[in-house]
Amino acid sequence: MDRRWIMWAAIAAAGVVALSFAASDGVLAGGIAATRNTARFSALVFALALAVGAGRPVQLAAHQAELTLAFVAAHGIHYATVVARAAIEPGNRLRELSVEPLAVVGAGFGLLALLAFTARARSAWGARTHRMAFGLVGLLLAVALGSRARISAPSALALLTLAAAFAWRMAGPLIVRRGGDS
Repeated sequence: MDRRWIMWAAIAAAGVVALSFAASDGVLAGGIAATRNTARFSALVFALALAVGAGRPVQLAAHQAELTLAFVAAHGIHYATVVARAAIEPGNRLRELSVEPLAVVGAGFGLLALLAFTARARSAWGARTHRMAFGLVGLLLAVALGSRARISAPSALALLTLAAAFAWRMAGPLIVRRGGDS
């Protein structure tokens, strides 16, 4: 496995965190910005992993599992910013330790872990589980980005990128088949 993709995503996500804090007026504003920006960044990494599922470009498609794991790494850093934000933001729902926010975070972490553990699945069951987890993550990212797309240009751009990746993923097999017919 080529781990450079995973390291690249983790380093870039850490850079997003650093830039978010550097461009903000204070620690709380930096935490809020880091949470939003790392979510958008991880969505872009996910979009790349989604797009290469079409099999093109071939050089990237060979690294689909690594790109999925790169998304997991980037989103793991996003989760770290969520925890850090909860620690510094008064009134943050995660500070209450109530069932609902903990269940959401736990389910998200579980889904991310499932995605990581099945990224290189060889069995039919493992591959099917991975496809289902991957699709659910894509849907959840689209919903999250869509909820802020009207008020946030970066969220709207990330959502458009995700939609373009989905379209590329769906059109890829058609392009390959059509090209093979001639």
